Amino acid sequence: MPAINEQFSLSSGVSTFVALAVGLIGYAVGSMLIGSLSDRFGRYRLLLVTIGITALGSFLDATATGVVTLSLWRFVTGMGVGADLNLVSTYLGELAPAGKRGRITNITFLLGIIGQAVTPFVALALVPTYSYGREPRECRCRSRASKSSRRLGIGAIGYPVGAITMALLADRVERRLLIFASTLVWLAGMLIVGTIASEAVLTAGTFLASLALGLYLQVAYTYTAESFPTRARASGFSLSDGLGHGGGALGALVLPTVVTSVSFFAGFAGIGATGVVAGLIALLVRGPAGARWSKYPADRLRLSAAGRASPRHRALMTYLPRLAART
Repeated sequence: MPAINEQFSLSSGVSTFVALAVGLIGYAVGSMLIGSLSDRFGRYRLLLVTIGITALGSFLDATATGVVTLSLWRFVTGMGVGADLNLVSTYLGELAPAGKRGRITNITFLLGIIGQAVTPFVALALVPTYSYGREPRECRCRSRASKSSRRLGIGAIGYPVGAITMALLADRVERRLLIFASTLVWLAGMLIVGTIASEAVLTAGTFLASLALGLYLQVAYTYTAESFPTRARASGFSLSDGLGHGGGALGALVLPTVVTSVSFFAGFAGIGATGVVAGLIALLVRGPAGARWSKYPADRLRLSAAGRASPRHRALMTYLPRLAART
């Protein structure tokens, strides 16, 4: 964002909106719009479309000449990313065997997660130095960017660590418990960041926060996709994920206000608390008709009020474990 501020002469609030909020709004729109269409036209076809949208938006981001074009291309990129994550999660959930679904999803996302851990270091090498005939300004700007990128880079190592850890646990422990435990790690990271006690403390808090995201996101994506029937899985996932990222866009706009009007600690403590609330909802809320979710919600075949399964359900209950064993 410092580079955006300098290049387009923006205030920090406007750059936050352009760099974060617009992309998250596009994420929500793309997830809900394209995700819903995939229930009608197929996951694979729409997945190819979203890959193209993401690539096009990313390329156009680099060609932006002002705040309007940058906002537009960030929105397009966000649409592609939001739909990508939606369709990949639902597609994998439908193809992977039930007993390996969590691990396969985590391993698939791990490649992208490693890229996110490396990105801050790449950004550090690419961030321009600003020369306006005043050497002290250039040095200060470069120094701030270096410290920020280095802190984010070290902290982001927690992301793949969390994903690898969750790949080992996702199919062995109840998903709802894992989601809730991950939000507690997220709260701890946000509270530590909020203290801004020192550079080392900020780095530790950033590590915990990225660790929590690595733990949480993939198991939450898997659990969300499992919670809807096949005919409406992408639509249901897109609505849940889209609303969540819409809240993220709102949070990106509200956080600076809370930080300036209350305190830095209050802003980040609030972010951590909202995460724990989401974890509690996942842990405590029951499924439709009061049924408790099993370890693999999508594979739970609900019985009739009399407690008897239909012949079709009995056949599926016999066939699905055999299929999972073969795969």
